[in-house]
Amino acid sequence: MRFAWPTFGRMIGGLYFGPAGWQPQGWSDRPALTAAPGDVLTTASAPAHGPLPQAKPTEQVSQALGSQAQRRPLLAELGQHGIVQFSPWTPALPQQLALLGGRTADAMVVNMVPHQPESALPDFLTRQELVPMLVALEGLALALKPRRVLIAVDRHDHATARAWAAAARGKPWKVIRLINKYPLAHPRVLLHRLGINNSDISESPAARGRLLVDPVTCWAIGHLLAGEKHITHRPVQVFVQGREPQMLLLRIGEPVAALMEQFGEALSAVECIANGMLAGKRLNPATDCIEASTEMLSFRSAPLTENTTDCIRCSWCVHACPTGLNPAALLAAAQVKATMPVVNPTEAFGCIGCGLCSYVCPCRLPLSQTIVQMSQQIIMPTPVARLATTGGGGA
Repeated sequence: MRFAWPTFGRMIGGLYFGPAGWQPQGWSDRPALTAAPGDVLTTASAPAHGPLPQAKPTEQVSQALGSQAQRRPLLAELGQHGIVQFSPWTPALPQQLALLGGRTADAMVVNMVPHQPESALPDFLTRQELVPMLVALEGLALALKPRRVLIAVDRHDHATARAWAAAARGKPWKVIRLINKYPLAHPRVLLHRLGINNSDISESPAARGRLLVDPVTCWAIGHLLAGEKHITHRPVQVFVQGREPQMLLLRIGEPVAALMEQFGEALSAVECIANGMLAGKRLNPATDCIEASTEMLSFRSAPLTENTTDCIRCSWCVHACPTGLNPAALLAAAQVKATMPVVNPTEAFGCIGCGLCSYVCPCRLPLSQTIVQMSQQIIMPTPVARLATTGGGGA
């Protein structure tokens, strides 16, 4: 018997922030650029992953990536060459294909919607790396033969939307321009917005034939098709307080402390936030490293601690919640460690950790952080294969 999720149909919230104000014009130099492995590419130097691939003939792309009858080798090849989870919210493509099994995908959704309001990564990769992304997308479409290929873009990011519309011309791909009300990029919210609903949100979309491809996965597969042997680096948007943001190509596994030293930041003087201020998590620069899913790093002075006050029942958190939860009631349920009459604690599994409830709360209550912790402690009535709820609920 499947577990009932009564709140899933009420995806009514979210906030519109608009496209990121910063549009990077090219890859940035590291502060102390050397010839050692791990250096980032610049507008004047050769890329760290070799030259940009040229568009290949359809037959060569299909042969390089595999065919419908060769899906098992395709899975092994992607995993062995470093295709892992590159997005905080989107599962690794090999994992999705394993759940898909031998079936034909109903839809392959290329998610070019920014993961966080301050993210310029989809725009940047579209401007700088469109050719390898197109090669990867064409190869995946030929190898997997999904019934539909949908490309979701922010309708107000006009340059990105126009680029993908031009790229899809003459192909059986549909570019869908959406108003990016954060957190639209989360797979659960995006599929709902596209009208591709899961009857049970505890089930991974891939198990029902819906594949999601994030921009970095598309970029990485494109470089593999260009002859790269293994993906060891990934693009990371870096914010240092008081400086212009930068787009760096960083080595996966590189210590955060080494990067901070190159920027001249003392470890004790700043906080390091990974993957955005709303849904990110604090890192310990002394021990943490760049992960495959690290899209952004923000270095800032430690903020002043804000005092919390009692809930005033304004319902701002309820209206902002993209999955229709009652965050204030869930917080109350967590505080008394018992089921409250106004909420079922198992609704915490509907939380996607976007951090909006904590962001809008005038009382500065730790809503998102508490609900994420709550969902990790509650025992599910039945075992399910669900999308991992990622994100730390805001920094």
